[in-house]
Amino acid sequence: MAVLNRDPAGAAERRRAAHAALQRAVLADPGSAAVALDVAGQLFWGEWNAAQAAEWFGLARRIAPQDADVLHAYAWFALADDHIDAAMQAMNDALAIAPLSVALHSDLGWFYFRTGRYDDSLRQCRIALEMAPAEASAQICEERSLAELGHADEAWAALRRHAPGWLDADTARRLDALAPAAAYAAAMHRSAATVRAREGAGFDSACLEAIAGELDAARSDLAAAVALRDPGLHLARVTPELKRLLGDSAVRQLAGDEENRLAEVLPER
Repeated sequence: MAVLNRDPAGAAERRRAAHAALQRAVLADPGSAAVALDVAGQLFWGEWNAAQAAEWFGLARRIAPQDADVLHAYAWFALADDHIDAAMQAMNDALAIAPLSVALHSDLGWFYFRTGRYDDSLRQCRIALEMAPAEASAQICEERSLAELGHADEAWAALRRHAPGWLDADTARRLDALAPAAAYAAAMHRSAATVRAREGAGFDSACLEAIAGELDAARSDLAAAVALRDPGLHLARVTPELKRLLGDSAVRQLAGDEENRLAEVLPER
């Protein structure tokens, strides 16, 4: 969890502690796929070292080639590292091994979403919802897919139906007075505020503000994400709402430049 901490003052020290702990784990159990997977995740998501992370993901896959969790984790790495075909193959391989996993079905929907296949993402996330109607990730995937397909009325209706905790009944009724697209945007702005209150400003809240069309708020949250070296930045290049806000070349820089500088990606207007 060191890579997810929102306190920039102590984040570097926590990452060093996590790195040292994983070194000890490797010495204690060098043949463990789970340890190799944790090392790979720390190197990529926490230390922005894609080259070494790829080696450790490769080791985990050699140790446990039919482990759905290993394939699942590798798929997210491949997606973030811009190897789309490999990511989709790994997700489908994981699902073939664990076809009853709701999380895998939902995440495959998100992979379709992040690669612009919104009809497929909607279909896949609804498969996950048939298996587990309360699965929050699949619910969000359904809403976002409908919004990207231009079905604002259905996206707002789905959000109302799912009724997340941050959308209380009084607020929902007030937003019902707006056009569906405006209601959905206002709801995303409220969701961003909830994320900031719960875990601090960063990549997730920036994405929600981008959906809401709150560009200044999105800029501020991206600045916080860069300061923290937020792991979510790895996914910027496959985040449709940020691509609309920044353009493709800018999100690729935001995702891939280890020495991120927000001013280079979002110049002052």
